[in-house]
Amino acid sequence: MDVEEGIAGLFGLPPEEFIAARDQLARQLKADGDAAGAKRVSALRRPTVAAWAVNHAARERPELVRELLEAGDRLHQAQRRALSGLRGGGLREAGAERRAAVDRLAAVAAEALERSGSSPDPHRDAISSTLQAASVDGAAAAALRAGTLSKELAVPSGFGDAGGLSLVQPLPSEAAEPKAKPEPAERRGRGGRGAAATGRRGAGEGGAAAARQDGRTTAARRRELEAARRRRDELQRQAAKADRAAAKARDAADEAGEAEDAASSEAGRLADAARQARQAAEQARRAAEQARLAADDARQEADAAKTRSQRAARRARAADGDAAEADDAAREARRALERAERDLAELEPAE
Repeated sequence: MDVEEGIAGLFGLPPEEFIAARDQLARQLKADGDAAGAKRVSALRRPTVAAWAVNHAARERPELVRELLEAGDRLHQAQRRALSGLRGGGLREAGAERRAAVDRLAAVAAEALERSGSSPDPHRDAISSTLQAASVDGAAAAALRAGTLSKELAVPSGFGDAGGLSLVQPLPSEAAEPKAKPEPAERRGRGGRGAAATGRRGAGEGGAAAARQDGRTTAARRRELEAARRRRDELQRQAAKADRAAAKARDAADEAGEAEDAASSEAGRLADAARQARQAAEQARRAAEQARLAADDARQEADAAKTRSQRAARRARAADGDAAEADDAAREARRALERAERDLAELEPAE
């Protein structure tokens, strides 16, 4: 049996059927001599409800999976450009495309839950976060394509996984343009010195006022920027804290799931042992019944033999009595013969 096909088949089953099918597949692989495959299968975790729904959606609509992963790649590129400080990176548009792709695939997963008789409402956030994570993580993307996710994934915070992002060098057209230098004043004529001086004073005062205004504007913008940065940092800290709490909750859920899987496996093993014990007991009961019937037959045969023996003994005793009577009669006959011979001898003349 091909291990990959077997694993794919397991993740296509309803969650409540996963454990029994997994253990059966592991036993079959072990019986076939594939110890490594059996060990790998035995270590598989039953998928959570959200993971099962995502796997089902990926199998049902693979084209939506491709759209999601392509949108994730475009978002990744837009993030690189944004981190490099380039304009026109399309980060907002790429994020919107990724959200739309997530929503389309999440809707399919929700429909799968509804068809299975489960409400999708408690699992919508987990489904969306799993799809978002798979759109930017290679290993998660591979599991999504194969439909073999075993648990929901955490939504990436901020730019998501920024590992491997390199800064993009700006194109010449995107580089900051140098400020235009002021045109030199026209040469002054002899009679224009007073007007020129007045113009210089007015220009100087206006320039100073504009510089002061620019300074105030720059300072205000700097304060706004610093406030925005502080707000961003605070939100990042909160997001990191939430991620840690979510990770801790997921770990607890994983441990509970592992305990449930172990309990299910143990219950299955005990059920198998109980079934084998019942079969052995039934075989022993049938053997005992057969032995009882054989014993009854033997007792009946012994009783019949005893009866035959008793009859034979009675016949033997009767024969013994007849034989004794015959012996007595024979003795009496011999005595009578002897008397007769004596009488005859006495009556016959002597020669």
